[in-house]
Amino acid sequence: MYSPYGPAGDELQHDAIRLLDNLLAPKTEMAFGPGETPQWTEDDDRAFWHFYGLDNSVAFLGDPPAEEGRADYVDGADVANLFRNFRELNTSLPFSEGERHWLLGLRKEHILGRDHETFFGRLVVARTTVISAGVQQELVGQDLARRWPAWRREEQEFTGQGSLQNAQRLLSRIAHHIVPHGLGSSEAQKLPYAAQFLAENH
Repeated sequence: MYSPYGPAGDELQHDAIRLLDNLLAPKTEMAFGPGETPQWTEDDDRAFWHFYGLDNSVAFLGDPPAEEGRADYVDGADVANLFRNFRELNTSLPFSEGERHWLLGLRKEHILGRDHETFFGRLVVARTTVISAGVQQELVGQDLARRWPAWRREEQEFTGQGSLQNAQRLLSRIAHHIVPHGLGSSEAQKLPYAAQFLAENH
């Protein structure tokens, strides 16, 4: 049975909880050192995949039932809170709005292209120019590729910033909007870090 937000609501819940579990789980060391070309571990790539899925699902959320008394009724204020939490989540990520749109667009192009090159391989050599805060800004894929694993581990410029914890908290709120009753026992076993965090932050 679909969530009140339709099939995209189920996808949103899927990616929000898996990204939360990924961000809470113990991290391996980064796969590259200072000054070296960035590399992603499998967990770095998986986290980015869930981030892409999360953003994509939000765009396709259906309108939840607005008739009070229905079992799947969702109050308008709850809908507004869901979207506000998602906007706040984006500000905790290690990318500006312009960078995020470009990155996600690049990911979508890679998926639709069906080529043999990995997304990461395409990202580290990509460059573009966007308008951000009213001025032109050059985006260098290699720098964005470096930031993602550094942010996941709270290293380099993200040390002590609290943005990772803020993202975890907001992902928990987003998940509770879609599945307020929490995870089933089967899901909880597969995603133990997310299950515990959701139970403690209900």
